[in-house]
Amino acid sequence: MVALRMGLTRRPPDAAGLVEDRVRLQAALVHLPLRQRTAVVLRHYCDLPEGQVAENPNCAQGTVSSLVSRGVATLRSLIVPTVASVQA
Repeated sequence: MVALRMGLTRRPPDAAGLVEDRVRLQAALVHLPLRQRTAVVLRHYCDLPEGQVAENPNCAQGTVSSLVSRGVATLRSLIVPTVASVQA
């Protein structure tokens, strides 16, 4: 469901698809810098508000917003082409 919420997949959720999406997302997360990965995981996996995410790495809320935005954009560039090629 996280991949669907982040716009990384357009596939309707089913058990096999959710597992596949999770594996693909976890593999892509490794490619993010540590701060981006931390912000994305806390924001989307742990479903924390940006204010709470900002408390953990002790940075401004605007920085968290930027880190999450850039991280999700990178994940989209890594995952969406793969999903498109699998669905074709």
